[in-house]
Amino acid sequence: MKNKDMASVMLMSSTSFAAKNFLVPHVKALSASYRVLLVCGDNKQTLELGSTNAELRHIDIERQPNFSDLVSIIRYIKLVNSVKPRLVLTITPKMALVALAMKLCLPRTVVVGHYFTGQVWAEYTGLKRMFYKSLDRMFVRFLDFSLCDGIGQRDFLISQGVCGSSSISVLGSGSIAGVAINCDQPVRRLGYKYSDPVHLLYAGRLNAAKGLDDIFYVFERLLDEGAHFKLTIVGPDEQGYSHKFQKFLTEYPERCVYVGHVDDVSDYYANSDLLLLPSRREGFGSVVIEAAKHGVPAVAYDIYGLRGTILDQDTGFIAAAFDRDAYYAIIRRLLNNREEIKKVGEQAFSYVKRHFSQDVVTANLKAYIASRITYQS
Repeated sequence: MKNKDMASVMLMSSTSFAAKNFLVPHVKALSASYRVLLVCGDNKQTLELGSTNAELRHIDIERQPNFSDLVSIIRYIKLVNSVKPRLVLTITPKMALVALAMKLCLPRTVVVGHYFTGQVWAEYTGLKRMFYKSLDRMFVRFLDFSLCDGIGQRDFLISQGVCGSSSISVLGSGSIAGVAINCDQPVRRLGYKYSDPVHLLYAGRLNAAKGLDDIFYVFERLLDEGAHFKLTIVGPDEQGYSHKFQKFLTEYPERCVYVGHVDDVSDYYANSDLLLLPSRREGFGSVVIEAAKHGVPAVAYDIYGLRGTILDQDTGFIAAAFDRDAYYAIIRRLLNNREEIKKVGEQAFSYVKRHFSQDVVTANLKAYIASRITYQS
């Protein structure tokens, strides 16, 4: 089929970071059947689309609410009018707003949907929670389709009255992008040995919602007990959070290392034993399956977004929600049980390969897009 005869599909994200991690992996598969246009709200990340017929554009839009949003939304609507895609799929909350505006302004022949990857209102209270929750209700009600990247998240949205069971879907076992696994064993660093000290890893954005205060609560208790371990923190500092643990970096440089943002976290996964993820909320927990590719099990709280991603004592370890003493107790026990870490890590690898490989996740999305285009033709 010639490129000009292909239906056009538009994928949209408010950040190039999210596009790189969640959308780019699908572009190659989709571009075999569609003309794909990937649109981002910034150009901070370099996005490699490979040898495909896909096109990349960016239209500035702030991640946080801003008075300039209206101008940006108009520009997005004009772009869609010029490209005339058959289907538009958005990710990130700001792009859901753009999708809603598109649905109200564009011809009904354009199929517009949104992929939920977490709820910003999950930790809010009062009017702020009501406002953002009502936006999610509007997205589900007025867009042509809604997807979410985990069964736990879907159940949470239903229980909160955001949607009904028939109005939001999870593709396969979940995950928006999956993880590329082309081997039969966990990917470890060459020469890596399960030996002291135990390597603890945090990988993600630095902010309070990620539970970093609890990580340093555990860190101090482990120091007091003379435990032998090393903590590495990888990720961008979004809220000036790193000043809170600067004293640990200064006083214990061999125990605590802050790397900052890196484009590829693979080497850090491959050289770690446990992933620490005491988040207050996660839509799915992509970092969990990325770590599992390397045989690294996660220690997390019992939150809705990680149900189905971590099976307690089987593919990872779960503490009662926000009980930092219970969280500490799990880590303290595992420091003295390297064989259990290794066993659970290997089980996590097998589980992720079976349910969340990138090939499976991409095939599910491609089939779903084809069904939506056919259904609304």
